[in-house]
Amino acid sequence: MTRQTGTSSPLDPPGIAAGSSRLPDGRTANGRAANGRAALDIASIDDALDEIGPIVVNPPGFDAPPPKPQTRAPLDIDALLADDDDDLDSAAPATAAEDDDEPLILDESMEVHDDLPVFDIDSFLTEAAPALPVAEPEDEELVLDASMEVLRPSPAVEAVAAAAVGEPAAPPARPVTPPPPAPDPAGLLGRIDALAPGKGDPALPERTDALAARLDPTLPATDFAALDLLYACWPRTGGNFASRALHAVAVNLSRSFGLPGKLPMATSKAWRLLDPIAYEDALAHRLSVTAEFVLGWHRTQNTFLVLEFSEIELIEYLFETLHPGRHLPLLASVMNFKVLSNRRLGLLRRIPGRMRKTIQPMVVDDRDGALRYLAHTKALLEAIADPNGFAPIVDAANKAAAEIEKVMKLVAGAGAPALPAAGGGMALGRIG
Repeated sequence: MTRQTGTSSPLDPPGIAAGSSRLPDGRTANGRAANGRAALDIASIDDALDEIGPIVVNPPGFDAPPPKPQTRAPLDIDALLADDDDDLDSAAPATAAEDDDEPLILDESMEVHDDLPVFDIDSFLTEAAPALPVAEPEDEELVLDASMEVLRPSPAVEAVAAAAVGEPAAPPARPVTPPPPAPDPAGLLGRIDALAPGKGDPALPERTDALAARLDPTLPATDFAALDLLYACWPRTGGNFASRALHAVAVNLSRSFGLPGKLPMATSKAWRLLDPIAYEDALAHRLSVTAEFVLGWHRTQNTFLVLEFSEIELIEYLFETLHPGRHLPLLASVMNFKVLSNRRLGLLRRIPGRMRKTIQPMVVDDRDGALRYLAHTKALLEAIADPNGFAPIVDAANKAAAEIEKVMKLVAGAGAPALPAAGGGMALGRIG
């Protein structure tokens, strides 16, 4: 092992020369570094143990003192308690020992009396409770003050008052309103002839009172009241009634179409209940009157016409119900109703599908009639598709006319006899 050399340090133990690496007892120790901390210059732990040598617990010449025996007396609890009592007695003041026989009285109310009798709770509970004194009823009234005394009238005065009052009068009976007399059927028929002359069933409904209210020039105040009167005469479901009375009611309700006090729901329902075939002329007249009102409003009024939803539905119902061949100019004029706005496009787009449903039962039995109906519908669409008209309406009419033409071709080919198969085989079995 190499040894480091250097100057002596104040931290070196005495007896070690500067730079020496051997201790006074002959053991080898390494030198100190410059910073005063020892650094072992050994190769392994075994070399360090060899350098240090064996460790002696008790070096020679050192005698350790013998161990002191651990002895403890047994714990006496009674003696400890007695000692504590003696300590407390010694700590108490001397005056307390002199007054041990007399009780401590701070106030006269706290004085203890030994001559009081002992209360026995058992005997108290077994003995019967003493009866409480019952106060005797007094006949005289308790009067605290003269002003509180109740003065009663004399018997003579009471007799006179009872005779004057007599028995209580019965409440007055309410006047009973007699039911209105049943309307005269002759008067109702005269009113019906004035409103709706022409054909139809002259029979009257059972509720003639409701019919009389519907035919009265004074219309009901609300639309719902008018509907109730209408349903009292005809059922709300179903339709196709060929009744002159119903036609007269529809005409009477239509007098306020588009005006204040109108009844749109009742008016539309009344016209829908009529048979469209039996009353086709009446429906056409209704649409003609409506067209005059709407187009006249557009020409003369500066404000935009506003119609109720039920009134617009009535116009659409009349447009889709009337025959296109017999009422072509009237139906074409509906496309000039600006109040309908974009709903006119919907009317045109529904025409092809509506025509298919209409002619479906006619294709087998009356194919020529179906073709005529389609031809009238196509002529109506061509009249609406005026190049000088509103572009969206013209475009929708042209597309609907093209669809109607396709349907006409299908109907025309539906009744043609099938060609026999050539050569007794399939249709394409032999060519040429």
